[in-house]
Amino acid sequence: MASEFTRLTLPSVAGYSATAAAGSAGLTTQRTRRKGLGLAGLSAVAFAAMTLLVRMLSDQGFTALQIMAWRSIVQTLAATATCLAMGVRPLHVTQGWKTFRWVLVRAVCGGLGHLLYYAALGGLPMGVATVLFFTNPLWTALVASQALGEAFDRRAQRLSLACLAGIALVVVPSSPLVLLLGVGAC
Repeated sequence: MASEFTRLTLPSVAGYSATAAAGSAGLTTQRTRRKGLGLAGLSAVAFAAMTLLVRMLSDQGFTALQIMAWRSIVQTLAATATCLAMGVRPLHVTQGWKTFRWVLVRAVCGGLGHLLYYAALGGLPMGVATVLFFTNPLWTALVASQALGEAFDRRAQRLSLACLAGIALVVVPSSPLVLLLGVGAC
């Protein structure tokens, strides 16, 4: 399956690995690492604020589509302004349309993912929706193992199953798994 998928003119998997390996040497500096950690932390805080605001708007009667429309408008304006300020032409395709179509597929998947998440926030407790949303690294690992041939060994599979069991404990606290583990007695 990996060869089928890469024939769809995805960027070279081998090129990606070599680029990732070459780029990792530059990430070892303390300053770069601190900056990356800070940005990741700020991203997590911004995402938490976004989740809270989506829930508040849902509670006030806004639909997921309305919230998504405004998110898209604001994001498009901000990204375009930032690109122009940095001298980047936002609609300039440098790799050709065969490769660029994957940017469009990514945009559709990202938009659909956020829309579905916003809808889930309107109907589930915020903590449950967030826990389910953040199972995406597991699904990414599964897809990457099939589509890109990335390693997903037995140990990673067992740990993923343990994570899913933990998620079940959070999402369905009255499930048979809770009773089986005796956690309900706490």
